[in-house]
Amino acid sequence: MFPSFDNPIFKHLIWTRNRLPIKQDGGWHYLDPEVQKKWYDIEMGLQWIAEELINEAGVLFPLGPKLGPFPSACGYLNRHAEDSFARGSAMKSRDAFVPLMALCTFAIACAGSADGTLRWMDILKAKSSLEPSWFEDLTHSDVANLSIPRVGVFLNPSVEELKGFVRPMLLANVPIWIHWGMLNSPKLDYLSSLKVYRPNKDDIEAATSEKTVADLPKGSRQLKGENWKSYFQRMAALHLVLEQKESHMQRGKRLDRERHSRSFEAPGKKGATVFYWEEYDSGFRFRRQVPRADVEELWETYASSQKRYDDFWDEWDICSEFDPDAIRDDDDNMVDMPPTTLASPIPLTQPDTTVWMDVDPNYQPESATPPGFKDTVYAVAQFRYGITVDSPGGTVSSRPEWPVACRALGCTAPESDAANNQRLRVAIMDAVGYLLDASHRTDRLDPIPLCDLHIRNPNYILRRREFVTSIRSEKTGAGLVFWIDAINLHPSRNAQWRLIVEDPVTALECLRRRWGPHSVDIAYELYSRGCAFQTCILSNCPPVHDRPVTIGLGYRLSGYKPCMRDYVTYEGIRNNFLTTPRARAALLKGGIVWRLAREVVSDAAVALGPSSEVYGTGRRFSSREGVFWDDDLSEDELDLICGVYKVFTGGLQHWFAVVCLFALLLGKGLQDSHMSWWPKHSTWIKSSLNTGYWSDTCEKWFQLRLSSIRSGEASLRSGQNWSQSIDRLENRAKRFFHANRELATQVLVEQNRT
Repeated sequence: MFPSFDNPIFKHLIWTRNRLPIKQDGGWHYLDPEVQKKWYDIEMGLQWIAEELINEAGVLFPLGPKLGPFPSACGYLNRHAEDSFARGSAMKSRDAFVPLMALCTFAIACAGSADGTLRWMDILKAKSSLEPSWFEDLTHSDVANLSIPRVGVFLNPSVEELKGFVRPMLLANVPIWIHWGMLNSPKLDYLSSLKVYRPNKDDIEAATSEKTVADLPKGSRQLKGENWKSYFQRMAALHLVLEQKESHMQRGKRLDRERHSRSFEAPGKKGATVFYWEEYDSGFRFRRQVPRADVEELWETYASSQKRYDDFWDEWDICSEFDPDAIRDDDDNMVDMPPTTLASPIPLTQPDTTVWMDVDPNYQPESATPPGFKDTVYAVAQFRYGITVDSPGGTVSSRPEWPVACRALGCTAPESDAANNQRLRVAIMDAVGYLLDASHRTDRLDPIPLCDLHIRNPNYILRRREFVTSIRSEKTGAGLVFWIDAINLHPSRNAQWRLIVEDPVTALECLRRRWGPHSVDIAYELYSRGCAFQTCILSNCPPVHDRPVTIGLGYRLSGYKPCMRDYVTYEGIRNNFLTTPRARAALLKGGIVWRLAREVVSDAAVALGPSSEVYGTGRRFSSREGVFWDDDLSEDELDLICGVYKVFTGGLQHWFAVVCLFALLLGKGLQDSHMSWWPKHSTWIKSSLNTGYWSDTCEKWFQLRLSSIRSGEASLRSGQNWSQSIDRLENRAKRFFHANRELATQVLVEQNRT
């Protein structure tokens, strides 16, 4: 199991041996005092949690009240004679935080209740003035997240003092191994409260007749009973198949990744996924994903020959058995700390646990990098909306000003225009004016001849034959969708998944730009522009119904004023979720969800198709060709990405809201509303900024909001507030987009009939 420090509370423990900030003074070597102070604050805070909760639960430890050794006993507060001793002492101290965290987990379980109420949070809130975001950080950490698999404990059923430990261990999801004695030996005296757990004869025979294998980690792609050698043999065969299907663009991206991997640099925040082959039982190893924050430390622990890169999946595998005799370059410097290097410890006062709430002064919110593509207003008009100049005009009652027409297309008016753009400029204004006027009509909307959707247009889209893909509309269990299929490309050379869009305007843009014919190339183009699409596989597999529970951002009181600490917490929780396999669906959603996820989820996930979790967490719909699956996100997961909180309403007083917090968690019916850092996905798709792609207007709005968050001026907004503030920006864009969507749907549906 990998205990992870990837959490705002424990982030100061994320150090590798070689990167530890060791200072030198007068021949003594010691850990940077700032780091010492942060570690000491965390240590005292964890001890405070354990002490308060264990005392409240009235638990008596069989070994007495002395626990440890705690991290400070391992020497991180001390000075040392050599640099290597200081580093060894600091790393042993850092590792000593793990059993202290485990003690807190046990204390939280002891303070829990059978109905799932988070009573530990009540206890700590009553004894401190910590901010709500601190409790959210702790809830999502390895300390308080009781859904994380634990190693387990052995229990002697005849020891009276242990009877109070069973329930907390079960609540903490900890496996309990009870030693009942040998099969043919006399029965031991054991506590009556444990009788329910004693196996009968049939249970024993069933357990000894079959060798059970633990469940494989989710997302590992390892098959049951498959060792690492067999896994790589299977992957090599699969690579040959994938290589025959990949396009030139996909091959170029893959080879670029492969060339970069030769440096054996540790993957960054958005880099390749890392898997570790963890030894389980009798030498068998499981392929387990390594948390992002723990990659660098694990990376330094193994030699380059013990790492393997898969350029098809953009993944690293680490295992000592790849090269058992390998020696790391810095192994000669791995000197353990001798016991005689102790000097006087640096004095520190008892800390207040609020120091855990610090924010790095150099911290910047993520997602600040604009998308790579940038289209001119003329390219958007021609390729997205089919506006042409070599066509007859139409009757236009009002021609909007040029800046107004540009904003309706989601673009900014260029500062200067070439002379050959003047005719197209007039055509754009006329087309925009016509559709804005026609958007108020309730009868059938007809295209203007300036658009290639009109039959009189010389470039009428249904008469053109130079396309490399075809569009087919179909009403499915998911509604009206548009299949994008290759022309003159054998299926064996294309992706194993099928490409679908729900926006007819986007489907026609694929034709006009002649993207393809490989589905992967089209998917990359759609992804780069923030368009929504799906990558579906045909499968009759039944749903598994094992979607993990999503722990959201929690509750706030009405009128709560957020701070940068809240945003840091939100980003950490969001980014942890975005490392899950099904999070690739965020890249396919388009809009605000795509914009927030693209900084974390690798674009390589686009080409891979549905993840290993698709049958448990994906979307399933029926078509005339069969049943199709693709990754999808639940409403709770979408809300988490957009930074949604539940806020008390109905005039609750502060003290009453705190008392009722856990009743709300259990769904007891008190009033609440949703407030968020960013508009919810459901709000975004109805807003005027949603024109089917991530436009210049979208990015300018996004950067303004991000700037407001950086400056501490941003406030949480409700869905209604978001709708009103966004639609004030440019309602014409919304009307223009929906009019074009109606026309595009008419053309593609009629084409399908003929």
